[in-house]
Amino acid sequence: MDKRLLVLNEAKGRLGSLTVRLAGSLELARGRFRFKSGRELHYLPKLEVQLRVPRTACAKLLASITRAHRAASRWFRVAGLLRG
Repeated sequence: MDKRLLVLNEAKGRLGSLTVRLAGSLELARGRFRFKSGRELHYLPKLEVQLRVPRTACAKLLASITRAHRAASRWFRVAGLLRG
C-alpha cells in the first residue's frame, strides 16, 4: 500500500512580533471523508501539529494575532495550556 505522507521537521515563523516554531505531518490515508455540504474527499486527512511558543506575555500574544487570523481561527478547536 502506498502511503501519502508529508512531514515538516521544523519551520520558524512570525505572527506580528511573536516568533513560533512549527513541526508536524499530514497523511492522506485511504478512505473517504464527507463534509456536511455533501462535498467528498477521496482520502482521510490526518493532521498532527506541534507548535512551540516562547514564554510570552498574554498581552503580546493577543496583540500579535491579527483580525484576519482571529476570523480564520473560528474553524479550529483548541485544548490545553500555553506554557513558557
